[in-house]
Amino acid sequence: MSNQASLELCKELYELSGWKNTFASWNLNTGQIVTNKQGLNCTPEFYISAYDLGYLLRKLPERILYYNFELLHCKNWKAAYIHLQGINVKYIKSADTPEDAVVRLALELFKEGVLK
Repeated sequence: MSNQASLELCKELYELSGWKNTFASWNLNTGQIVTNKQGLNCTPEFYISAYDLGYLLRKLPERILYYNFELLHCKNWKAAYIHLQGINVKYIKSADTPEDAVVRLALELFKEGVLK
């Protein structure tokens, strides 16, 4: 199974986006990730989507860049949205994992109206 973003960030993104049909879900009762079986209807009362990096990158605009920044042995992942006019980095978020960094960026893009 691939790596998923943290439960807290997935919960916030799920509430904003409603994105479903992920490979796995967070079980809200246990705090564990479970794989979705074909035909399983994961209701928000008990399950929310567990977003992995591949799913997130397919949902976000093509101008998303993520990378690892290592300075003095402190690893930190960054995710950025590149605005094509002047090729400026418009939004940038960081986290300990690439999945969390990209979810934080997605949340910002929803809040700023870039994503709907």
